[in-house]
Amino acid sequence: MYQKGNKLWELPKTDAHPESVTFKLVKVLDRGSWGLEDIHEAGQLIQQEPIIKEVVLSLLELINKED
Repeated sequence: MYQKGNKLWELPKTDAHPESVTFKLVKVLDRGSWGLEDIHEAGQLIQQEPIIKEVVLSLLELINKED
């Protein structure tokens, strides 16, 4: 979970295969620390799957509109 403004966001649980990009990405984001290394690792994973990249960009756009 992380907080942005007054909203608390919780990442969904995944039943994806442990070797899948989705599973690895959720694990990185679920750390909660989000240091530069975490952000870099998440970015690398997102680049591997075009559909995940599209979803992440759409979510970021929605989150930014809520500010």
